[in-house]
Amino acid sequence: DEAQEREEETAAALQKMEQLRASDKEDAKVFAKSTQDALLAAQNNIDQLQLQLRAAVEERDAAVAVTGSANEEVTALREQVVSFKMAVDNMAGATDAAGSKLREELSAAQQALEESRTELEALRR
Repeated sequence: DEAQEREEETAAALQKMEQLRASDKEDAKVFAKSTQDALLAAQNNIDQLQLQLRAAVEERDAAVAVTGSANEEVTALREQVVSFKMAVDNMAGATDAAGSKLREELSAAQQALEESRTELEALRR
């Protein structure tokens, strides 16, 4: 009977070990699934960040293009102001009416330059 009892104890111990193994396997499956879910969520976050980064780069590129265009416009206006100033200086001996007209054009060109500078400063901010 003692041998029978030992066999039953051994069978019970083996059955308990099998239950523990099955439980460990199930725990491992649950852990693997939760790890996989966490990795997928992290990948989704990375994808979203990459999209945001691309959008930010596109916005920056557009701002750089606008700033470059504004710089070109300011340069052209500066050249125009210099040209008008030279014309006014060259016509210093001209009649008051002609000189007055050139001064008005110079003033208008300087005002346009100042407005462009203001716009450029606003774009740079």
